[in-house]
Amino acid sequence: MSINENNIRNEIANMPGLLMSRNYNFPDYESDKRNLKKLESLIVKLEDIFTKDSGTIQELLGGEITSDDPYRMNDMGVPLYLYIDVIITAIEKNMASTVDLKPMKTELVERLNNIRNKAAKLEFDSVFDPNKHLTEETKNKIASSKGSYKFVIENIDGERYIGVNATVTSESYDLRNGDVYNIQSSRYGYSSLAFEEDVNSIEKKKSEEIDKKLEEIIPYIEHYFKGDKIPVSADNGFYASLKDPELSFDVKFRLHQLVEAVLRRSSVKILDKYFVKLKNAEKANEARMQKAKEEQQKQETSKQEVSNQDEPVQKIVEEKKTTRKKGLFSRFRETIGSRDSKQDESSSIDRFEQARREQIRDDEEVRNVVIYEKRIIDGEEVLVPLDNDEFKVVRRK
Repeated sequence: MSINENNIRNEIANMPGLLMSRNYNFPDYESDKRNLKKLESLIVKLEDIFTKDSGTIQELLGGEITSDDPYRMNDMGVPLYLYIDVIITAIEKNMASTVDLKPMKTELVERLNNIRNKAAKLEFDSVFDPNKHLTEETKNKIASSKGSYKFVIENIDGERYIGVNATVTSESYDLRNGDVYNIQSSRYGYSSLAFEEDVNSIEKKKSEEIDKKLEEIIPYIEHYFKGDKIPVSADNGFYASLKDPELSFDVKFRLHQLVEAVLRRSSVKILDKYFVKLKNAEKANEARMQKAKEEQQKQETSKQEVSNQDEPVQKIVEEKKTTRKKGLFSRFRETIGSRDSKQDESSSIDRFEQARREQIRDDEEVRNVVIYEKRIIDGEEVLVPLDNDEFKVVRRK
């Protein structure tokens, strides 16, 4: 390949950065016009090359094109059609302020699109697809990088995709009589898949994986809730929706954590993480209950053994007891006592009704109150909603 051929490929690779750059010693209009003239010169060369035979065209413009810029020598090469996409992005987004140059920009973009149609038919790595479109976000980040970007290969689930890494520059400055003062800039890194079709494909695949995981989780946890349906919110009313309010704290906490992840449609990794933690909490709770049951059985067995030892003595005591016939006054006192018992019963019912009404009133006051407490769970600081029996709401007087 001759030096002229090297020059044309290098000129293509460096053109996007040139169009995105800014020289603050000159107005935008002058910078844009000068850069567009250089782009026009490159377009003329490309149009001339596409008049040659297919072998020459492939040799000059085919495959992946790289730059000899020492700062970009390690960048991955990309086909000509993709460079043209980035060049058009630079014209549309980095030169938006120069409205007076619109006719010139419109003509150049039209000629670039004609060249792109031809460039799409050249031979290059199959990972590139000229039918795919840069996402709007990728275009904005590339334009904001002022040329500090590169395309990369992303391997996801065994498939190759084109990604983009950019160092995005955000600038602010003051304009006084056409001069720029107090230029301030900040930078941050950006990384994402480059093409809209790839992003949609990955998101669809992730969504299908989440749906499959939810089909496993939701039927498993529905039995915890009234009506066998998980609540629509993990905030107010969550604990009131549980069938068994006496669940252990660990099980309730992990269940709350998992329901939040389900409602947010979190990633499969997060759903799996909280699902496993819930199952572990259930196992630990079952072990505690089994241990408590065994302890209770031991106590009952011990009491039965003591009772069996005392039975002969109890039998002797009972044999010594004699029954006595109730006299007149005893029967009279029992009759009076039973009448008083009816009065006490009526009074007790009144007291019960009063206590019930007070309880209903107290329940109304705390029903929509949720208080969170910071706790350390598995080494993580988390916000845990307290149950109603863990705090008291005092009515304001």
